[in-house]
Formats: sequence, structure tokens, C-alpha cells
Amino acid sequence: MKTLEFSPNAKVLWVDFANHVEHHLNPGGMYCEVRDAASKTAENVARMAALFHVSEGRSGEIQADSVNQALQICEWYLGEFKRIFAPAPPIPQEQLDAMSLDAWLRSNYATRGEYRIKRNVLCQIGHGAIRSKARLDSALAILAQLGRIRLLQGAKERDRWVELSVNSQPYQLQHH
Repeated sequence: MKTLEFSPNAKVLWVDFANHVEHHLNPGGMYCEVRDAASKTAENVARMAALFHVSEGRSGEIQADSVNQALQICEWYLGEFKRIFAPAPPIPQEQLDAMSLDAWLRSNYATRGEYRIKRNVLCQIGHGAIRSKARLDSALAILAQLGRIRLLQGAKERDRWVELSVNSQPYQLQHH
């Protein structure tokens, strides 16, 4: 069995990559949710670089270009592993409130052909915890930004309305 070694430049690339991955295994790091797979990536880069080296008929030390090729492939697969297997980030409360309020407005008003609701009515009889002013304002702002509703001001300062958009698209979570 023949032992292959990295050239000095290839070794620097490989060690830098291994350190980069190791650093990002810590809590909050980009690979903390997929520690198992990420911790093996540097070894996989070394193996793949050796395979490229041998399959191309090269002799001597594994060169930096073989390591670069292996790095690109292994980083891509690690990213895909993370995309598929890492838990999704939590959905912000404002988004959940907006989605819930939108569904509530449509089931309680739009289904009856009512498309304008006084805003203060939403504070009084609205949907659960979203009746609080701060959460309601945040949810309404999101729905207005998405074109799900329009916020209207009446003649008097306290005369504010929420108008449901009749032909808007179904609500979709906004990913940040």
C-alpha cells in the first residue's frame, strides 16, 4: 500500500479548510446543526483529493489543484446536507401572527362577503393573543405590505378600517 502526502501548498489549503469547518461547529456556527457530517468533511476532502490525484495518473505529492477540486465538491455536498437535514429556522412570531390573522379575517369576514372591518373591532373581538395592540399592529403591517389588506383612515382620527383584498394571493410565509 502506497502512502500519498500533500504538497506544502495543498497541505496549507487542507488545514485551513479543516480549521474553518472546526470553527463553524461551535454553537451558532454555520455547521453546528450538522456537526456529524461537517466533522468528517476534511477527511473526505483528503480522500477525494487523493482519488483525483491517482485517477489523473499523477505521481508524487497531491497538489493544491486536486485539493481545490475536492474542496469545491465537498463544500457543495455539505451545504446540501445542511439544507436537507438541518432543522428549519423558527418562524418569527410576527409572521405566525400575520398568517393566523389573515386566515381568521378571511374565515370570519370574507366568507360572508364583508371586506371592511373597523380596526377597533379587531382589538375587541379579534383573534386570540393578536388582540394586543403591538401584535395586531405588527400583523396588520405585514399583511398590508403583502397586499393582503389595506389600512384605511376615516374622517375621524379614531375611525380606522382594515379592508381585505379580494383577489390577493394565498398568504405565504416570508423567509428572511
